[in-house]
Amino acid sequence: MDKNKKLFVRSPQDPRFEHLRILKWNVRKKPIPEHGKYSIRFTLIMDDNTVLNRQKGGFPSKSSAMEYRDALIVKLYNQEYMPYRFTFKEFYDYWLYYYLIDVRKLAYNTFCGYRTVVNRLCDYFGSDTYIDSVTTVNLNHFIATCENQSSRRATYSVLHTSFLYAKEKRIILSNPATLALEISKRKFKNMHLKTKKNAFTLQELTTLLLKAKEGDYTFYLFLLLAAVARVSETRALCFRNIDFTKQELVIDCQLGRGYDNKGYENNTLYNQKRKLKTLNSSRVIPLPDFVMDELYLAKARYNWAKKNDAQFDRSLDFVLFKEHGQPIGRP
Repeated sequence: MDKNKKLFVRSPQDPRFEHLRILKWNVRKKPIPEHGKYSIRFTLIMDDNTVLNRQKGGFPSKSSAMEYRDALIVKLYNQEYMPYRFTFKEFYDYWLYYYLIDVRKLAYNTFCGYRTVVNRLCDYFGSDTYIDSVTTVNLNHFIATCENQSSRRATYSVLHTSFLYAKEKRIILSNPATLALEISKRKFKNMHLKTKKNAFTLQELTTLLLKAKEGDYTFYLFLLLAAVARVSETRALCFRNIDFTKQELVIDCQLGRGYDNKGYENNTLYNQKRKLKTLNSSRVIPLPDFVMDELYLAKARYNWAKKNDAQFDRSLDFVLFKEHGQPIGRP
């Protein structure tokens, strides 16, 4: 299936995550005898006024039941009691599809990377495993399954942010990821020493650009501009972003897809203008003369296509365009 025809669908939202705060609570003073053992009953009133009637049983004596009752009251008073237990699937469905998208405003490509790690987590631990049962040792064993440094870094990011969120929301009482990440980073610290990055020599770069110009002018221009901007930013460049007098290029947006499936019908899911990754990503870049020369030619090519192509979309002014003025895809 063409990736541009794949709709984004969220998992159903679990309403419990929106109401994790306990407003009031009441614990019965005395244990309840049941089948030769004892139980403790208590009531929780959540911040949406949902009433939860709970019972903890199986205590062999009144004294052991009272010990649990006293410890429970301390947890409730200190706001350390977990009103619900969540499985891996329940927790990550909410964290990934609602918290990261609606609160953190995560970019779609970053979301896809996180989703890959989450799928591995659920496969490894089991979707029905309770997240509060996972230990530091368990997480270290999972991290060890990463095949390379890139996968490990993505795993670090997901574990750090997701378990921190779970701890803040009292979904877990202690955070096993903190120590697990520290141990793993120490273990792999000297296994991936930074190596000198290979760079083109001037002759190699000149040859590359000449070959690209001979074969595909659009790709040649892409190589020139991609040297100063990310691929998604380069695809989004319009002639309005170029100050031909000052010889400057303004980077103010990027092309990609969002979560609203806009562009699905006409196969332009990945051609939606999106905000830049950070505030600092917005910038003005000075351009050398030889790049400006190529941009003048690109402008002339754009004007010719706009005049002679009856189906050209005149509302668009992409520097790098294909048929009818639409932006190019990722090379």
